[in-house]
Amino acid sequence: MGRKTVLMIDDNLDHLEAYRDVLCEEYDVAITQSPDEAINLGIKNNYDVILIDIHMPLKDGFEVFNAIKQHNTKSSFIFITGYSDLNFVDAHNAGIDDIIKKPIGPAALKMLLKNRIQQKKNKNGNNSD
Repeated sequence: MGRKTVLMIDDNLDHLEAYRDVLCEEYDVAITQSPDEAINLGIKNNYDVILIDIHMPLKDGFEVFNAIKQHNTKSSFIFITGYSDLNFVDAHNAGIDDIIKKPIGPAALKMLLKNRIQQKKNKNGNNSD
């Protein structure tokens, strides 16, 4: 089976590039600062995991998530936030699989993605790699 895929959306290019550098050895990683591009990519591609920054200037993470989720039910969605004002219950009830707070270290990010992908496989009854 091919490499797992990740889409990351954040308005901070430095964060995106740092996350991509950490993950690119194990995953095919697409990054974008554009919420509209993220929506198009998320709809056209069934990424294994989509990480979305919540606070962005043009569209917030909930808008991006809702637009993608209408057309893509296969991806796992993870919110990334540097703020403590997020209502975690509302996010989970909306269909967000995980929420992580910035900053997140490289090892923790890798473990989070690995666990999320494994949980999705177990949920779908697919135990092969």
